[in-house]
Amino acid sequence: MAGSNEIFSAPSGMRYHSCHPSSDPEAPPLLEYIGEMAWYLDTFFDRRDGGIEVVGGVHKRVIPSNWKFPAENFDGDAYHVAWSHLSGIKVGFSPGGSLRPGAGGKMVHPANGHCLIAFAPGNLADPDVPEITAYEEGIRLEVERRLGPRFGIIFPIVSTLFPNFFFLGSTARTFRVWRPALGADPPALKNRGLKVR
Repeated sequence: MAGSNEIFSAPSGMRYHSCHPSSDPEAPPLLEYIGEMAWYLDTFFDRRDGGIEVVGGVHKRVIPSNWKFPAENFDGDAYHVAWSHLSGIKVGFSPGGSLRPGAGGKMVHPANGHCLIAFAPGNLADPDVPEITAYEEGIRLEVERRLGPRFGIIFPIVSTLFPNFFFLGSTARTFRVWRPALGADPPALKNRGLKVR
């Protein structure tokens, strides 16, 4: 494909916005596989006119783990927050939303192994930073218009698109792809993440 930035041509029905993760013509259509998860992805990738902006470079890390560890962590392990993120909570970087009484936390399982943690509206898991609060308030009507009435019921904060695509819509605003580090002993995963705004 001369002059194109695409590595391969995606089979028909394999796109979600500009994403086309498979060149396999036998794979199920992407939107069928994503199903109800598409709306939750939109709360991260399509909440503003023009989409999102990637900030900075790729964050890369290798962790000694199998594929189940990040999937479980992003699939509903809100219990780790008080232990793993306590220093961030104490200095105000993260409000530890899942620790707040009345946050209205929900675990949602749309289908196909996808999962997310969500709060009730107005319970953002952002740090109490005036610039962030003002920005979120300033775009709220636009976000509600784009995402529809469901946004007034539930606010997703972290999610897994099974098996290895994750987004963290609170505090860090990142999305990540985990993949096996081939040949690693013990097993390890490579993580590539991008920060967005």
